Amino acid sequence: MRSYLTFIFLVSISVLTSLAQTATPLWNVRHDNTQGGMENTGYGVSVVTDASGNVYITGNTTLTGGFTDNITIKYNSAGVQQWAVTYNTGCNEYPTATCLDALGNVYVTG
Repeated sequence: MRSYLTFIFLVSISVLTSLAQTATPLWNVRHDNTQGGMENTGYGVSVVTDASGNVYITGNTTLTGGFTDNITIKYNSAGVQQWAVTYNTGCNEYPTATCLDALGNVYVTG
C-alpha cells in the first residue's frame, strides 16, 4: 500500500471557505508521497487560500535521506496540483505557518 501525504483538514477548509451552506466538499486530493519507489510519511501543517480560490498547503515529508523536509503545494480551485516545492537543508525542517502577500508570493515559516 502506498503511503500518502494526506491533508484531511484541506477538505474542512475548502468546505468552510467555499460551501457555507452545505457539507459537501468541492474536491478532495491526496499528494502522492513516494520517491524512487520508497514509501514516505508526511503531514499538513498550514492551509491558506487566495482570492482566486487557489489553495496552498504546507507540511512536511521525508523525501531526502530520511530527513524531514518542508513541502508546499499549490492546488487550483478545481483541486488540480499546480506545483510542489520542497525545502531541504540536509537536516530536519519543521514548517509552522504559510501566508501570501498581495502579489501572490508565498512565505513559509518554521
